[in-house]
Amino acid sequence: MPFGSENTIMIIAVAASAVLIWLFCAFSTVSVARNSGDTNSAWLLAGFLGGPVALAFTYLYFRYVGERHRQVRHGEGGRYNLPEMIQCPRCNQSVPSSFQDCQFCGAPLHRRGRR
Repeated sequence: MPFGSENTIMIIAVAASAVLIWLFCAFSTVSVARNSGDTNSAWLLAGFLGGPVALAFTYLYFRYVGERHRQVRHGEGGRYNLPEMIQCPRCNQSVPSSFQDCQFCGAPLHRRGRR
């Protein structure tokens, strides 16, 4: 076997591994952003451009700045800040329980007793 073919296979394997690690970092960046309540597109671009550095930055950013999303989602001091949500019986969308009719399809959300 010629000496150059082993090096070529090694170079291809290292390059493929680097590409897979880079893609993993990009999609992990999006996953961290999505779990913290942010949108995906800008974080995906940052993940593709920055790779492991962007993943580390995203983790630290949402670890320290993403506190607002945790308070909204889980409440501060055990209090839940979001209204109670119910599902519309007709269109199956989530609607605040204080609504009388579904904001999407107009169906009544609460059974009204006969008079």
